[in-house]
Amino acid sequence: MTSNRILYCLAILLLVALFAWTGSAVVLAASCVLVVFAALLGLGVLLTSILSKVRMRVPSSAVVGGKEAIELSLERGLPFSLALISLRISSTSATFRTTEQRVVVTALNTRRGSKVRMPLDARRYGRMEVTVDDCCCEDPLGLFRCRFDWTARQSVIVHTESLSLTTNVRHIPLSRSFGTTYDAHRSGSDVDEVFDIREFQPGDHLSSVHWKLTSKFDAMMSRQFSRPVDFELIVVSLGSLEGQQGSELAAELINGVASVAEALSSDMLQQGLYHSFALPLHGSLMAVAVDGMEALDSVSELVLDAPISQRYHDAVASLLASEMAERFTKCILVSSVYDERLWSSLALEMDLSVVLVVHGSGVQEVEDSFNLVVVDTQEERKHERCIAL
Repeated sequence: MTSNRILYCLAILLLVALFAWTGSAVVLAASCVLVVFAALLGLGVLLTSILSKVRMRVPSSAVVGGKEAIELSLERGLPFSLALISLRISSTSATFRTTEQRVVVTALNTRRGSKVRMPLDARRYGRMEVTVDDCCCEDPLGLFRCRFDWTARQSVIVHTESLSLTTNVRHIPLSRSFGTTYDAHRSGSDVDEVFDIREFQPGDHLSSVHWKLTSKFDAMMSRQFSRPVDFELIVVSLGSLEGQQGSELAAELINGVASVAEALSSDMLQQGLYHSFALPLHGSLMAVAVDGMEALDSVSELVLDAPISQRYHDAVASLLASEMAERFTKCILVSSVYDERLWSSLALEMDLSVVLVVHGSGVQEVEDSFNLVVVDTQEERKHERCIAL
């Protein structure tokens, strides 16, 4: 803008000097035109800044990868565009600790009801603050600029992408899957141990029927197990902004970890399998008990609000400090980082299943003391899949 002003002033001075030397009326008229034109541009900028009021509309919610947009329009203004309106739009994600800034320069007027639409940055999930500030009006030549007092701020919730995943959790004690209440004073520690055989009663699970004994008697016989006190399941969403070597992870992988973990938790609840959902937060493992549909809302709020660990090693440290083996029997770990050392360590203490999230690239599965399942989020959008954990 400064260079434009200098050039414009030099042009006027050059015409004035030329008029003083030649006395030409044409040169005088040209210099007067430049002065009047500049005055009109300045007046247009002043009127636009005083009389214009811009309105911003941002959707309250979106989905990762969605096509939602930020819309700018005039709530009050002039019927003709006398100046350009310049706005700085900032989109801040507290979850990813990122800020994206864009400067929009547009000509708006009320005669045609013109609007400006810009794509919303929905590449990452979480809560986002969209802020408009540094608003001003300027002429097309960049000679004059006038600020007008207007700021706007709106919140947007970008939800994780919904995936169709069904689960088959193996190694669940039969007593837990039946969901029966058992006598707390019974001896024994194996929840799959049969303590009694009795006639089938309403409410018993069909899988508890002892078919061999049933064939020998006239009544259905049911097995009675010990109480399910030593089986606790946890789903851990192990997300971080960086990988093991400190390199930045792609947004698709970070989004995929959260999406897959939520999909697994939701499917387990639909099967009646109560569990805990956890993720690293501020040096510890924040867990939510998922025992009903309302708990899924708590899981979603936790995922959206919790800032992601910057370094992968910090997330792992939070996981190891939680001492999960003392509270849980089985862990389903969702991660986008291939870390066989961590998995082998956890598998020594508890029943571990690992869900490795990739995006458009395959990884070989390994069979060790833990179960590894590879989920490609790019492929999961196309079809439903059942995974055994």
